[in-house]
Amino acid sequence: MHTPVSRRSLIKLLAAAAPAVSFLPQFSPRRSTPSGRLLSYALFFDESDVDRIRSAYFNNPVFESVRSALESIDADETRNFLRTEVRFNDQLYDIARVGTLLEELSFRFLMNGDELSRDLAIECGDTIMKFDRWDFFLDGDKPIAVQRASQSTISISLGADWLGASLPEEQRRAWLQTMGERGCQACYNSLYIIANPHATTDWRFDPESTYFEHRPDNRTDMNRRAEITQDTNLRAVPASAILIGTTAYEFEFGSSEKTQRWMNVGAEAVRAFKPLFQADGSYHEEISYAHYTATHLAQAAIVTARTGSVDLTDTVNWDRYADFQLNMTMPTRGDRYSVVNFGDSGNHSFNEPARAALPGWIAARSQNTTAQWYADNLAGTRTIWDVIWRDNSLEGRPPVDGNKLWISELDRVVARTGWDEDALVVAMRSGGPANHEHADRNSIIVKSHGEVLVSDPLRPPYSFADPAWPMRLSVGHSGVLIDGRGHQHHNGVEGTNASRALARIVHSDVNTQQANWTSNATQAYRLVDTNIKGVFRSIAVLFEPQVIVVVDSVSKYMQPSRLTARFFGFNEDGNYGVTIGDGRFIVRRPNAVMRAEVLSELGHRIVRGEPFVPEETAKLHPFVDVVTDPAEDILLVTVLSVGTSESTLPTIDTSFSNGSHTIRVGGQTVVASRGGLRVS
Repeated sequence: MHTPVSRRSLIKLLAAAAPAVSFLPQFSPRRSTPSGRLLSYALFFDESDVDRIRSAYFNNPVFESVRSALESIDADETRNFLRTEVRFNDQLYDIARVGTLLEELSFRFLMNGDELSRDLAIECGDTIMKFDRWDFFLDGDKPIAVQRASQSTISISLGADWLGASLPEEQRRAWLQTMGERGCQACYNSLYIIANPHATTDWRFDPESTYFEHRPDNRTDMNRRAEITQDTNLRAVPASAILIGTTAYEFEFGSSEKTQRWMNVGAEAVRAFKPLFQADGSYHEEISYAHYTATHLAQAAIVTARTGSVDLTDTVNWDRYADFQLNMTMPTRGDRYSVVNFGDSGNHSFNEPARAALPGWIAARSQNTTAQWYADNLAGTRTIWDVIWRDNSLEGRPPVDGNKLWISELDRVVARTGWDEDALVVAMRSGGPANHEHADRNSIIVKSHGEVLVSDPLRPPYSFADPAWPMRLSVGHSGVLIDGRGHQHHNGVEGTNASRALARIVHSDVNTQQANWTSNATQAYRLVDTNIKGVFRSIAVLFEPQVIVVVDSVSKYMQPSRLTARFFGFNEDGNYGVTIGDGRFIVRRPNAVMRAEVLSELGHRIVRGEPFVPEETAKLHPFVDVVTDPAEDILLVTVLSVGTSESTLPTIDTSFSNGSHTIRVGGQTVVASRGGLRVS
């Protein structure tokens, strides 16, 4: 007769069988069962690892910023917030702040053992217990979890774990009991209806929450919310939380039919991301949301692998994911951590990202020296997870410089000359629809000499009610407009969900001197105007000298149209300048200049403008439009030359014959026609 093995017994068996090994922050069984003195559950690391983590925290200069931030948490300010300022129906801000404080103070206590950290952390946990509901969403009258209840579940699990024996057993069990009801069960409710959208009763904002006090105009239509969430980052968060929370819960109360139900729905949700992360590591919601998603998936997989409950280790190809992160970097003089900001992925320079921990964990897991270099140089600020995961003995090595063309399996394109601030980066957003996308098919970004010279405006508002929301449309991107209109996009009433617009890369080529490609966005534009026959944008990048040839070809079945090629500038610092004249325009930034020469057999004009949004936003995003006369078959070529000053710009020779423009730069020739381009 088969006797079931409890999870605790399984851990002991695995620990007994495991050889003694040095620290490797990877998917591996526990080497020891927690004594409960330092750690209650050892969710992410063993008690034997604490000395190593403490040493890194106190002695490694890499983590000075983490230590400084944690040690400077003001006790009086924290107590005042917890005792007099927290509103127990503010799940948008207050519960999130309390949860973050709980994690940080519990970790600080684990590092330094001081009573102040312990007492403040316990008060944070007790404060979370006072929230009747942990999220601002309901389905009918049933609490559900997206971000806030998920974060609270993780925060309580970590706090209870890291406080160890310093948290009285009765109090710890009370925390976990409440977490099971308001956290794990709420996560289960969400994950179940996301997997089974027909089961949704009425996904809505909690009317008793302060949510609309903070965001009065965000009246998102929730009728398809469960369906929309199926392939987004907001499914990964409760999936991670329920697996971490249930693991902690079972250590306190044992396994049951209820906890197995929680574990099963969480594991199913994590596995749903396996086809969403491509074999090359790329992810459809772009780089910032990829990090948010992948970090939660990794945390869930680490905990479940350490306990032996379920193997979720192959959900993401982690080393290829690190490559994806690296390929999307775009450091500038103003923001070393800037990324190719397709969709909602950009970060403003005043809001430094914290993306270092996960690539650091990947580096430690597989001794990936490039991932370590990326984490140390281009990923942003550090967090407590960096201290936990980073292998401090591994020396990072930069990727090899050189001229490269990277096209992801999702048809995102990045050509570059290197990885530093001065390197040339030319990017294009092709590919299909995705959550957090914009109407940006065939839009481009150009960065060189530390300056963004053709911009994709950063992070327009999410709410359709915001007057700056139209910046999400084609009019807000460095792409193509036809009769002033862009390609298909929705009206935002359902949030940042995907459109139906598709583009695809139909040709590409690269060698040591140049890269070129062509993207077909016809379908995306035909959804707006069925008279459109073809919309193609071809790009040739001459790496030295730095010349980018942009070839736009638009054809109609009938009814002549005007083509507009729009080029946004970066002006968030007020240092953008442009002059127009003699069939060209010149963009100036403090460290770089870009000359744009326009070639067309049609009449055309070059005009400067700003988007029709509130002035405070519009002035940040000036653009130059190249507008052709109407025709049914249009070929427009814009030759962009980049240098540190006008005197450094190369000489460009052009000619036109038999429907083709020939551009000669030194010994290189680009021939642009309606069929695309040839480079020799």
